[in-house]
Amino acid sequence: MRIVSPPEQVCLVVNRLADEVDLTVLVEGRPVLLRTVRLPSATSEDKLTQRLLGEINRTAVVAMQNELDGGAIERVYIFGSPAKRRWLADRIRDDLLLPVTVVDPFESVDLPDELVPAESGRFASLVGMLLDEVDGGRHAVDFLHPRKKPQPPNYRRVGLVAGALVAAVVLAAGYFVWDRIASMDREITDLAARKKQLDDSLKKAADQKKVIAAVDEWRATDVTWLDELRDLSVRFPQARDAIVLRMTLTPARGSGGAIDMQCLVRDPTIVVRMEHGIRDEFHQVRSKRVQQRGQEKAYTWQFESSMYLARRDKEQYLGKPAEKEKKAVKAVAKARPGPPSGKRPVQSSLQAKK
Repeated sequence: MRIVSPPEQVCLVVNRLADEVDLTVLVEGRPVLLRTVRLPSATSEDKLTQRLLGEINRTAVVAMQNELDGGAIERVYIFGSPAKRRWLADRIRDDLLLPVTVVDPFESVDLPDELVPAESGRFASLVGMLLDEVDGGRHAVDFLHPRKKPQPPNYRRVGLVAGALVAAVVLAAGYFVWDRIASMDREITDLAARKKQLDDSLKKAADQKKVIAAVDEWRATDVTWLDELRDLSVRFPQARDAIVLRMTLTPARGSGGAIDMQCLVRDPTIVVRMEHGIRDEFHQVRSKRVQQRGQEKAYTWQFESSMYLARRDKEQYLGKPAEKEKKAVKAVAKARPGPPSGKRPVQSSLQAKK
């Protein structure tokens, strides 16, 4: 095998001796089938060759069925002189249709031609063992170091190994349990931190919810003062008839609000007309202290008025208060005229009794 070193996966090595031939099947350089076939002595070379071809073919078939799992031999190697083995190589190549290589064992060593034996193939095994010995390799069959009877098993050593394995298993199990507990402790710590974070977030959310609820409650009960002022400006008498000296807007505790005004008017009937124009389902008006002011020429009457407002939605401000004002003007026109100048204060529709 050292001499051949075949690159093929499967090959057949043929080594013909004097009256026998060695047939070896190699798979990846490892012998899997060895046969030694004895050849007849008193016969012609042609018959020996024919007999050898049959044995090679038989060896190939047996190897394919038993050792190669249906594989095939890729090449045949023949040990010997190329000149003497050419005839056998040609017959194998022609009859068995297999590639053939003739290997001279002494090509691997530095030996003069006159010292090379005529039948060099017979020394293939010896040359191979010498090459293994020189290279320090291990022989496939070592006669110098035959197999020895195995030593009886050392049960003490087995016990020590078993004890060491048990100790290793116990330590591994203990480490696994410890690591698992430590992992669970870390997970508990992380979950506790996460819970605290969520509790803080929940507390902040609760505080925000209270603020939002307070804002919603305030919006639900608060008066839309801009819309109220817009309605009041529409319902209020014209500037030539009345002016506002002071106005106070106050939200109520529950819902709605109040407006306190101190005004000057040209005529006390304007106070009555103003009350009729403002008073509706959302407004309650009460005027008091309607009295004449002698030193004034344009606005000779002064009064104070308190207005109580009920909360309403934005859509309820879309009415037309001017129509109510027109109705109030018509109602005032039918009423009796007010007292002349210098007389007692005129009564409002709700209060101002003397």
